Amino acid sequence: MSRTVALLLLTQLSYLWGLGTDELPVQLPATSEAVLGGAALLNCTYPPAADLILYWTRLGPDSERNVYIYYRGEHLASHDDLAYRGRTTVPAGQPGRGDGALWLHNVTLADEGRYRCRVKSDR
Repeated sequence: MSRTVALLLLTQLSYLWGLGTDELPVQLPATSEAVLGGAALLNCTYPPAADLILYWTRLGPDSERNVYIYYRGEHLASHDDLAYRGRTTVPAGQPGRGDGALWLHNVTLADEGRYRCRVKSDR
């Protein structure tokens, strides 16, 4: 019997936190599950936009951790939390087309938690 980890997703928290009018509305499923050691797909869709910034963060009790940052066409891996470095990808070429899905590879029990997708654009 395989063990699973539920990765809980929160939707549109950025509006509650007032991050500005350049924020794009995002759509997320409520939860995602993954087998330990496997990969988890955390979906995030939004209107297509050029020059966008895509943030995936993990929400903790006292702080946020950067999971993945896509800045105007490139992944800023040096800004990822060390626990996620080298374990995250997004579909090539898709963030500008409205698909900010995140693949989290080699899932561990420590990955269980709440994740947030935010998208900003200068459009």
